[in-house]
Amino acid sequence: MTLFVAALALLFTIASFWWINVRRGQLRTYRPATYASSMTATKLIVCLPLVLHNNGAAPIVVLTMRLRFLEAPDASTVPWQNKRDKLPPDNSTKSLAAGFAVAGRTAEQGYFEFSQDNPKFLPPPGTVRVVAEALLGHRKGFQRLAEFTLNTEKSSNQAPYLAYGNDPMYD
Repeated sequence: MTLFVAALALLFTIASFWWINVRRGQLRTYRPATYASSMTATKLIVCLPLVLHNNGAAPIVVLTMRLRFLEAPDASTVPWQNKRDKLPPDNSTKSLAAGFAVAGRTAEQGYFEFSQDNPKFLPPPGTVRVVAEALLGHRKGFQRLAEFTLNTEKSSNQAPYLAYGNDPMYD
């Protein structure tokens, strides 16, 4: 009996150590309350303030990201191009997209700018379903971070790069 209790204690200790110090969690993000965009037939730019939360103990490396519009007929994606420091964006706060790490049990906040020249899909006025995806260092293929609604009522077919609310209840 003593040997059994000791084996259970050892098993509990190893499992606890793994859970607290080694376990790789999931990277998640949530619907942004605001965004900035410029949407024309020649250039599509969407800048989203996203909070990336790593709920595990081990760090997660984000290699690149992309946006996917679910209403697009060909499931086209818009790649991550720049990271900004604020909304509304200006050229002094622009830095090129580069991989980064989200430490375990922390959250990283950033303004991620997705853009594409001559887009195949231009979001219509109203609401469109969007999926934010990331290519992570420890997994193959893009992983879904969040699916949310983007309120494009005021921003669709607008050339000025401006900030907009993403909650139709408060606009």
